[in-house]
Amino acid sequence: MPEKPSRDIVIPLLFGAFLIIATCLAGWLGSAEKLELPGSVTAAPALAAAPDVEVVGGIAQPRIELGKPVRFWLTVRNRSTTPIGNLSLEPSGLGKFQISARCWRPQQGLASCIPAAQAVAVSGAAGTAGAASSPDVFASSLARCQTLSVWGELTGSGHQDRQTLFVTVRWSSPDKHASQYVVALGGVEARDDFDKHKETWAAIVAFYKDLGLPFLLVVLAYVFKRWDDQRERKRQDAESERQQLLQTWNKMLPVSHRDSTKYNMPLASAIGSSHECFLKCRRAMDQTPGSLPADSDLVKHALCYFLLVMRRFRSISDERGGFYFKDRTGEKISAQSVLEMFGLYLREVKDLGTNTSVVLDNIKPSVTLGQFVPVLDASLVGQGTGTPLLQALYQVHSEFYKWIPTKEFLDIVALLEAFSLILDFEMNRPYLYWYSQKQREILKLDDGVKKTLEDLALKAQKMGAKYKNLPQELREYFKDSQKV
Repeated sequence: MPEKPSRDIVIPLLFGAFLIIATCLAGWLGSAEKLELPGSVTAAPALAAAPDVEVVGGIAQPRIELGKPVRFWLTVRNRSTTPIGNLSLEPSGLGKFQISARCWRPQQGLASCIPAAQAVAVSGAAGTAGAASSPDVFASSLARCQTLSVWGELTGSGHQDRQTLFVTVRWSSPDKHASQYVVALGGVEARDDFDKHKETWAAIVAFYKDLGLPFLLVVLAYVFKRWDDQRERKRQDAESERQQLLQTWNKMLPVSHRDSTKYNMPLASAIGSSHECFLKCRRAMDQTPGSLPADSDLVKHALCYFLLVMRRFRSISDERGGFYFKDRTGEKISAQSVLEMFGLYLREVKDLGTNTSVVLDNIKPSVTLGQFVPVLDASLVGQGTGTPLLQALYQVHSEFYKWIPTKEFLDIVALLEAFSLILDFEMNRPYLYWYSQKQREILKLDDGVKKTLEDLALKAQKMGAKYKNLPQELREYFKDSQKV
C-alpha cells in the first residue's frame, strides 16, 4: 500500500491552498464592480434673472469604468406665470467627460423623453431658432407650472480623479430675454485598469493584514515548533548513534590495532617487496631477453616475497577469516584482489596449486629471505629430487620463471600495486583522530590503479548478487576516501 503523506507535508500544503484560494477571493471581491448610490442632490439657488425657474440635476453613481457610461438627469420646473422656450444644455463643466447619449435625441427605435408637443416643436420654427444658439436644445418650450425631466449618459475618455461636474441650462422668456443656470450634477471619477489593479491589490493587502497575516503567524509558529521538535529528535538520535559508535569503536580499536600489527602490516610489507621485485624482473626480461637466468637472485627474491604474500594471507584466512576494515567496500575489493591474484598465478597449470600448497605448508609467515633462499638453492641443485618440499619448491620455481614473460604476470604487477595502496589506506584509517589534520590518510590512486580496481569490480559483479553493486560502491569508496 502507498504510504500516507506526513502531517508535516499535508499541513503546509493545506495552508498554501487556503492562502491561494483566499487571495483569489480577496482579489475578485476587490476587483468586482461596486454599485454605489448617488449622493444627495440639493437644488441650486434660483438666479436673480429668473426667480421662478428651478433646475436640479444629479448623476447615477460617483464612479465609472472607462468605456462604460453613467447616467445623469436634469429636472426643470417652470413656476413662473409665463412659458419659457428654447431650453438647451451646454456641457461646459464636464471636463474630459462627454455626453454619449441623449434621451431628447434618442437612437433609432427608442422613444424620446420629450413630450410629443415639444418634440414636434423642436423640429419647427421655434426649434430652429433654439438650434441656432445651441445644438443641445432639449425642449422648445415649457409651459407655466410645468416640470420636465431629461436624462443622458456620460463617458470618460481617460482616467479622471474625483471632481464635481457642471452643466449650464439656458432658456429664453417670451420677450426673448435669455437666461442660464449652472447645475451641479455631483462628484464622479473615471477608473482605468490601473485603478482596478490598485483596488484589487488593496483588497489583498487588507485581507492579509486583517486575517491572512495572523493566521500565517499561527501556522509559522506551528511549523517552527514541529521543525524544532524534529531537529531535537534528530540531534538526540545522532547523539545516541554517536555514543553507540564511540562505545563500539572503543572496543574495536584495540582489535583493529592488533590485527594491523600482527597481520596487515606484515602482509603489506610482503606485497610491497613483491611488487618491487616483480617490476625489476619484468624490466630485465623486456630489455634483454634471456639476460635474466632462472637461478638469478632477482628471481629467487621475487618468488620468496610472493610466496610470503600467499602464506601471510593464509594465516589471516585461517585465524581471522578474512579482512576486517572500517569500510565494507574496502573488505570486498581486498578479498577480490586476493582471489584475482591467485587466479593470475595458478593460470590452470597442472599440479601448480598442489605444489604451492606443499611449499606454503612448510614455511612460516615470518620466514626471512636468508632462511628461504638456501632451501630454494638446495631444490635447484637437486633438480626436483629429495624431500617432498624440495620437489615441490623446484616445480614452483620453474613455473614461476615461465610466468614472468606472460600477460598474467604483467596484470598481477598492477594488481599488487593497487592492493598495496588499499591495504595501507585501510590500516591507517582507524587512526583518523590520532594523526594531525595534515597527516590524515587519504587514498591516492592514479588512473592506472583506478582502472585496475574498476576492472576487478566489474569482473566480480558477474560472480553473483553479493558483488552486484560493487562497481558503484567502489566509485563511492574513491570519493569518500578523499574526504577522510
